[in-house]
Amino acid sequence: MRFRISLLLIMSLCLTTSSFSLTAYLQQLIVEQGYSAEQFHFALTQNNRQAQLIALKDSEQGSKQWLLLAQQLARVDQNIAWQLSQYYQNNNQNRDQQYWYQHALKHGSQQALLKKAKEVAIQGDYQQAKNILASLNPLMSEDVEESVMLSVTLAIEHGDIAMVVANKARLAQLPGQHAQRLMAQIEKFQILATVENSNIVQSFDLPNIGLAGTAKSLSCRYPLQFFASNIADLTYLEQLIAEINDDSFFHTQFCLLTPKYITAQLINCDHLNQQRIACDIENIARQTIAKNVQYVGILGPKGVANVDHGFVFIDNQDGSDVLAHELLHLLGFIDEYPLNQYNSICQQQGVLAHNIVNLAKRIYGSDQQARAAVLPILPWREKIKSTTPISHKINSGYSLGTAREFANEVGLFHSNTCDSDVEMRREKGELHAFKATANVTQLQYFEEPLPALYKGLVATQHNPLKMPSYHYNIGKKYKQKSDSKTANFWLGKSAARETNYERQ
Repeated sequence: MRFRISLLLIMSLCLTTSSFSLTAYLQQLIVEQGYSAEQFHFALTQNNRQAQLIALKDSEQGSKQWLLLAQQLARVDQNIAWQLSQYYQNNNQNRDQQYWYQHALKHGSQQALLKKAKEVAIQGDYQQAKNILASLNPLMSEDVEESVMLSVTLAIEHGDIAMVVANKARLAQLPGQHAQRLMAQIEKFQILATVENSNIVQSFDLPNIGLAGTAKSLSCRYPLQFFASNIADLTYLEQLIAEINDDSFFHTQFCLLTPKYITAQLINCDHLNQQRIACDIENIARQTIAKNVQYVGILGPKGVANVDHGFVFIDNQDGSDVLAHELLHLLGFIDEYPLNQYNSICQQQGVLAHNIVNLAKRIYGSDQQARAAVLPILPWREKIKSTTPISHKINSGYSLGTAREFANEVGLFHSNTCDSDVEMRREKGELHAFKATANVTQLQYFEEPLPALYKGLVATQHNPLKMPSYHYNIGKKYKQKSDSKTANFWLGKSAARETNYERQ
């Protein structure tokens, strides 16, 4: 029956003219939307592309008809090939997704090429990604914003500042809010304002080299300038800073400035996940930093967060609790979990930090004798009640350490800080690390709170246990390179800052 209807339809169409073209006539009917249901169905049986496109649009995505039509059209239509690859991706059908993704690439789908550029960039081939992006059709208005933004963000991440400059005008002309936001970030993070003092040795005697900046005068206690090497990390730093500033203690101690951009090539951070983050910090000397900045932070690649003489290092997997923990080290606190056995600090006797003292184990005749010997060196001595002992009775006398029955008081309690250094402590006369509280604190587990007692230990203006300014570490690095002239310059800058704090 269907064959008879089709035959009659063809015959009726052919009667109109002797030079009739059925294909052209069907195409005209479809384009002008002057077709009947029978004519449209017949056009589909003839694989008329325009009819197939209309039917695809009217079909429910994922239906049997939609899949059949999409697969027919995708072999020559890059945009439908891309749609089909996305459909299979959303349904976790990886083999089909890859098949149609390759079809979309072959036929020049702009979206597929954008995806390919992202993929090769992640794999580390920035130049190939750059070439792919350069091949995109600039007239494809629906993709131009994404392609320009990707070109700029990849260029920032790979330190290709010339490419950022080349695309800045195009980016500024894009009306989309994402493009406008990226443009604002380029300005805010000073991505195009990098200082290029390539030879710090020749210019170190300038009055403000590495220190002078355009930042307004700062009034906070310890200004800290963070750096990162891509937009995502700079934006993440803003989030961390906002969270830190919500804590009144940290907000009082630190003024965390707007993060600034630095190329990954310049700081050259390690990429070892299980080791401490380490970077070429002497190159920070080439950056414009506000004169009164005390500390410098770097958000680097994957690695263990740490502080090092005025520098704090984190990665983009570290939350605000980790950052807060590291900031405490700048203030002069030490960890209350076991330190690495090779850390030499546990070989020292006396005050190790605001929260830890390392004392030789000895037997005292009474708690009064122990108090007379130990209290004068304790940073928290004024907080210990006269009724709270700092020792406990043993057979031969009194041994240091407040008994557990006074766990809610300020006293002298065991700390895990030097527990991994047992053998060395034995050689040094059984040194034992103590802290002021029996409670677990933020210095042991990031998630725990910081006791009010600890906050009070750094509340005064003079803080002799805080870490030196970042200038000290730069000087130390140049000293290791046997560049005494530059080293002395930076060490002098650090000493001058400490002198200024002593006068306050």
